[in-house]
Amino acid sequence: MGLTLWTIPQSANGIELIKKGDLLKYKKGTKEASSPRSAWTKQNFSDSTWLRGRQPFYSNEKADDGTNLSDMKGGYSTVYLRAKFRVDDPDALSYGMLEIQADDGYVAWINGAEVANLNKPSTTLRYSSKSTKSNKEPIKWHETTLHNFGELTEKGWNVLCVMLLNFSKSNWDAYIDVRLSAKESEFEPPEILSVSPKPGELTSFDSMAVTFSEPMSGVDADDLMINDYPASKLNVNGNTFTFQFDEPAAGHINVWWAPGHGIGDQAFPPNAFNPAGNSGVHKAVWSYDLLDLTPPYHESRMPIEGVVRQFNQTEIWFNEPVQGIDAADLLANGMPAKAVSGFGAGPYRFEFDTVSLGQVDLSWRENHGIADYNKSPNSFDGKAWTVHVDPNHNPGDVAISEFSAASTKDYKRVKGDWIELHNRGTAEVKLKGWSLTDNRNNLGKWKLPDVTLGADSRIVVFATGEDSKSTSLSRPSHTNFKLNPNGEYLALCSPEMPRRVVSSIRFPEQAAGVSYGLDKRGQWVYFAKPTPGAANGTVTVTGRTKPVHFSMPRGFYDRKAIYLSLSTSTSGAKIRYTINGDTPACCGSGNYETVGKLYTRPIRISKTSVVRAVAYKEGMLPSKVQTHTYLYGLPSSRRRLPALSLVTDDHHLWGSKGIQKQPNAQRHGIAWERPVSAELIRPEDNDGFAVDCGLRIQGGGYVRPRYNPNGGLPFNKYSFRLYFRGDYGTGRLEYPLFGGIPVQSFDRIVLRAGMNDHTNPFIKDEWARRLCSNVGQVSPRGTFVNLFINGKYKGYYNPTERIDTKFLADWHQKDENFDLIAQFNEVRAGSLTGWRKLLNYVNRYDMNDPEHFMVVEQQLDMAAMADYLLPLIYAANDDWPHNNWRVARHKPDGLFRFINWDAEWSFSKSTSHNTIKNQLSSTSPPWGNADIANLFNGLKVSSEYQIIFADRVHKHFFNGGGLTDKEIRRIFDDLYNTVRGTIPVSKSWGTNWIRNRRSPVLKHLKEASLAASENAPIFNQFGGTVPTKFKLKLSAPRGDVYYTTDGSDPRVRFTSSISPSAKQYNASLGVILNDSAHVKTRTMTAGKWSALTEAS
Repeated sequence: MGLTLWTIPQSANGIELIKKGDLLKYKKGTKEASSPRSAWTKQNFSDSTWLRGRQPFYSNEKADDGTNLSDMKGGYSTVYLRAKFRVDDPDALSYGMLEIQADDGYVAWINGAEVANLNKPSTTLRYSSKSTKSNKEPIKWHETTLHNFGELTEKGWNVLCVMLLNFSKSNWDAYIDVRLSAKESEFEPPEILSVSPKPGELTSFDSMAVTFSEPMSGVDADDLMINDYPASKLNVNGNTFTFQFDEPAAGHINVWWAPGHGIGDQAFPPNAFNPAGNSGVHKAVWSYDLLDLTPPYHESRMPIEGVVRQFNQTEIWFNEPVQGIDAADLLANGMPAKAVSGFGAGPYRFEFDTVSLGQVDLSWRENHGIADYNKSPNSFDGKAWTVHVDPNHNPGDVAISEFSAASTKDYKRVKGDWIELHNRGTAEVKLKGWSLTDNRNNLGKWKLPDVTLGADSRIVVFATGEDSKSTSLSRPSHTNFKLNPNGEYLALCSPEMPRRVVSSIRFPEQAAGVSYGLDKRGQWVYFAKPTPGAANGTVTVTGRTKPVHFSMPRGFYDRKAIYLSLSTSTSGAKIRYTINGDTPACCGSGNYETVGKLYTRPIRISKTSVVRAVAYKEGMLPSKVQTHTYLYGLPSSRRRLPALSLVTDDHHLWGSKGIQKQPNAQRHGIAWERPVSAELIRPEDNDGFAVDCGLRIQGGGYVRPRYNPNGGLPFNKYSFRLYFRGDYGTGRLEYPLFGGIPVQSFDRIVLRAGMNDHTNPFIKDEWARRLCSNVGQVSPRGTFVNLFINGKYKGYYNPTERIDTKFLADWHQKDENFDLIAQFNEVRAGSLTGWRKLLNYVNRYDMNDPEHFMVVEQQLDMAAMADYLLPLIYAANDDWPHNNWRVARHKPDGLFRFINWDAEWSFSKSTSHNTIKNQLSSTSPPWGNADIANLFNGLKVSSEYQIIFADRVHKHFFNGGGLTDKEIRRIFDDLYNTVRGTIPVSKSWGTNWIRNRRSPVLKHLKEASLAASENAPIFNQFGGTVPTKFKLKLSAPRGDVYYTTDGSDPRVRFTSSISPSAKQYNASLGVILNDSAHVKTRTMTAGKWSALTEAS
């Protein structure tokens, strides 16, 4: 039988140590090669009596060259081989590659250390040993990478020893061929040679090809981030990696490498790829402008073309945000609208004089200014349409006939609430333009799709929040809202403007297992058996079973079993309960209709448990589900912080639409919100709160696709959001969760897992946010809890206020009419118009010109911007300012103010790190392209801005201000003492930062011309209560001190002049205070003002 040979791979950039056709010493295995048996594998063994032969070695095989072992069959089963090779410098070698083609097995050593084997027997190796199995043909090269090659070898001569093992002495054939190579260590990191497309303006952008300088390892699709969202696919062709992704929204786009990407070359060990750089195409960030060449168009309009009963207004929705809308842009029969309201993509409501009868031709004015926000705005090409006004027109007799607001049974394989519409008329009705709503102030909240409902027919719409429309009656549509099981408003509106409510109900509290609908008399009743899509039933229920009473309160319990009794005051009622988090239910046969055990005797609790219970009785609505968590026998590390227990059905988390399951964890919106019971339990008294609320996944585009419960930190520690709204019970959380702050009522809370600070110290972000609060900034406050989900411990978390319009309204005591912008031009509320206007103005004009500076002052709170920056400069924040920020203003003309969010990279650099020079002033990506950096660099050339900034520095870093060491230490100690015993925070980590950070920061501020405290006046008493005729003494190291007592500034803005209301200080007279006063002082030295010292 002949041997099929495979061609050996070429040594890739390596040094050939043992190659094809080399002469080797060999000994036939007729007896042991040495005594002791392993001696022959050592470098110093004398093989002078061994035979010499050229490889390969073979028996009964066809070979062009080599050594024929013609006596092997029946004579011996092993052959010993030795090959010497020379290494000049083992430290210069990265790794070795041993490649052996063997029939049937082998064992290999280098300098006596075993390095590889194939089909090796488990018994002691002897000259009579055999391979454990016959190697199958064709015989492949068996490759072994020797990563410790430098340790295996020594300078000078070395030896590779190989023992060929045949399957048996009588085996027909045998073969062995050996190669050994090494690769020199290579320390040159890989670089990027090209990217395609090149940075600049693009009209489409859904892929990017990156070519490296050498073969790479560890490259994954999600290593490349596009505006905070990872690529989804990766194709590899040699050194070129093509990343594919969903095209981002038009506008400015930054592309960068994800932190912790793990990319390297193929050296051993791999040379890590470092994205940082600013030459050629090797950059940390590439910037693109994705142009939108498609003009905006009508997404929808109301009234639609056709017949209406009245006309005096229209509503227009565009497919994208637009600008330049004026009331005169829309004409009705040639007459412009009287007024218009709206923003963004709409709706825009145009008001007209009433037309009671006849045709109305609607058209757009020529030369209107409506356009999108593209870099070169695309003009809206509006199309005309016509409506006919007939006061006797009847749009159709459609009504809400039945709905479920607490559904537990699937309908058409859909989980969730539903609404049934019934065409009670004798003619079919087109539903296009009709709307459903749960908000009296937004009657057009969700518009029905273009479907036709036949006479006496029904259609079921699901109220899941998924906001999808189907033009087929056989496929479900989903509203953009959910129904509130505690009762709310629900209405169906006809397709006209202003909209008319044709069917509505302010429904009462709902319950699982029943529906609410119209009976034959047209009365709203509870139906015992829901009938979506069919005629309503006849069996009704009334009254509600009383809630379940738990004999033991929720809370912490020591290691002693307790017995929990459940009861209800409704006579004859039964109770079902669960202990796995699922919602108990009764009375049905489908999934989720009968859940839990029937309660018959007290429940023994001897471990941490969650108990949920419902009471029910035939002919009555079941009670509300009650949830109690019992934290049993926890270690002391989990008893120091409050416990937050979240309890929900497992399928809400891990089912087909479970929010923690991928790719669902990447979804957003109310459609991906699930009901949950939330209990806060304080360890000192078991007090706290227990509420029902909504649960969503929290996190940016980088972390969401990486969430994995089976992975390591940080990706197995999910962040969440809690939503407190009437859909679940209480409209807001009324509880002082964050201590004595002004806001004590919350509708959304973020449960921060701390992606970049997930374990220790876990207080960086909270410390930074509290520093911002300490200088007067509106900043989200947080606290710390141990989180349990369905009774399982998930780690310590940082519940925090969420920055949204409700947060802004609560803190600023205004309505929710805010522009709220995040990094990468992400609009959280309102529009970008005002923000882009501000940035464009600063980029265009010289801010050292007072005229231009004062224009910006009407748009931006200058002092507040300094207050925002200073704590983050002090904390040496990173992954910022290109990322992780919010800015907001109250519309229409409020000032923009920044808000700190996600400073997990703070307090991580050297205490001497210069944040001003690096993150804030660098012109290199990613910082140089950041909005905050552009704004800061544009303003800091202004001498007026420099003195404003210097005043804030002096206010906060001196005279007991919020960034003095004492204040910073107070905040740190509070955090440390809160988490001590739960989180292993090193106290010296914080105190060393405080001890060493102040001096470098003040030095950096002075170098940037943003500090002027060296010569600022000093008071003999800094503020407070003083007696009448108190003599206030002012001093300064040099220069003349000027002061005012009326609260005005001693200096004239934009100049070095002295204010007319200022007085020069006379040390012999002092400042006599006969009444309350706000004293402001500055020192003038060589024509320059110091920072302001002020006190009351």
